[in-house]
Amino acid sequence: MIDQALLDRVKKQAWFHRFPRGWPFLLFLIASITTAVSVMAIERADRLTRQVELDRNLTEISSALQRRVTENMALLRAGAALFASQDEVDPEQFKEFAQDLQGNGSLYGSLGMGWAPLVPVDDLAT
Repeated sequence: MIDQALLDRVKKQAWFHRFPRGWPFLLFLIASITTAVSVMAIERADRLTRQVELDRNLTEISSALQRRVTENMALLRAGAALFASQDEVDPEQFKEFAQDLQGNGSLYGSLGMGWAPLVPVDDLAT
């Protein structure tokens, strides 16, 4: 009885002796599963990295646009304040005002600021 129980136990433990190709197949299966899981993890990490970079770029672009709009609004309000505070603004006075606002020319919104006379539609051809 003990011999039969011992023999059954040895047969269960020695399955790789009966199936000599079992170990390589098992190792191949483990390596394949490990490789597949690693590839999926790398792809997911790459996708998340690209998403974070895209979000960062969108935030930077949005902030830059908001700064430009704020600069332009400030320049337009300054020009409106000049015209509201004076009864009449001559071209030289406006030119000096615009040069003071532009500073060294580093403001994007101030590049288009200048004097343009009002021309009625009837006088457009002349």
